[in-house]
Amino acid sequence: MRQDLSQMPVQTYPCITCPFEGSKPVAFTPGSYARYVANVVYLKGQHRCHSVNNQMLCRGGRNLLLKVLCVNKLISEPTDAAFESASAEALSNKNVNQTPI
Repeated sequence: MRQDLSQMPVQTYPCITCPFEGSKPVAFTPGSYARYVANVVYLKGQHRCHSVNNQMLCRGGRNLLLKVLCVNKLISEPTDAAFESASAEALSNKNVNQTPI
């Protein structure tokens, strides 16, 4: 079962060993790295930060997600504020379009 990560805080900055934006990224095999990137790029999920025991979302992964969403015109600019606004709008539309049981 997938965990709802919508309320999980995002790291302020990428950690040094961030596989996406760290100055000394964790070493992965090309296949493993491709799976991490694909998870974000194909909007399957967000990446948790390994530096804080997976208690926060990865800033490097979020930055990648923001760029993908912006390029695909799903958000107006690659910022957390644009992401939060689009997420709130999507959730609002989902709730409006649901048929009561």
